[in-house]
Amino acid sequence: MKRYALRYLPNGIVNRRKRGLSVPIGGWLRGPLRDWAAAILGSGRLERVGIHTSVVLELFSEHCQRKADHARALWTLLVLSEWLEWVAEQTDSQPGEGEKIAMPLTADCGTRTIARAS
Repeated sequence: MKRYALRYLPNGIVNRRKRGLSVPIGGWLRGPLRDWAAAILGSGRLERVGIHTSVVLELFSEHCQRKADHARALWTLLVLSEWLEWVAEQTDSQPGEGEKIAMPLTADCGTRTIARAS
């Protein structure tokens, strides 16, 4: 296959190292997914596992204003939040107001700790 490609493409392209595919999550969170992400991150769902909504929204704001790239941390928090919602739906029981789900968890985003293990 490479010999065939060499007929039409320069050697530097045919024989270069493989590169991974990056997903533009950072841009999506600033663009088409912004409202969805803001709603989920501001829902308070993450408070039930000890993650402070105010700090998460601060990270999101910094990301949207391009002050910092928090895409990876924000995506992780979004997936966790959606998973918590799915678990609650599957078990038909959500913790009461102010009650936390027992899940020791710590997360560090740069210089801010967004949750502490109990």
